[in-house]
Amino acid sequence: MLVEVAYCSSPTEYKNKPAPFPETPEGQRDFLDEVNNIVLQTPNNLGTGIFWWEPATTSRDIGTRDFFDEEGNVLPVINVFNKYTRH
Repeated sequence: MLVEVAYCSSPTEYKNKPAPFPETPEGQRDFLDEVNNIVLQTPNNLGTGIFWWEPATTSRDIGTRDFFDEEGNVLPVINVFNKYTRH
């Protein structure tokens, strides 16, 4: 299990170096999808899931790792969880 997984939805961490995913709402979503896929591919079903680091924070002092934009609207990253929990 991975804990404190996070990725920014706006340029924060990768202002002066290449980012593995764009720091955009879509890049944040793609990051989570990729990490979740890697965990689920752990041999012998030992990959049990992830915990996102504080998805509900509204503090921009720590970056944009949450799941909401400045108006409080949910970002596309939430759909990754929907993909694996809704039938």
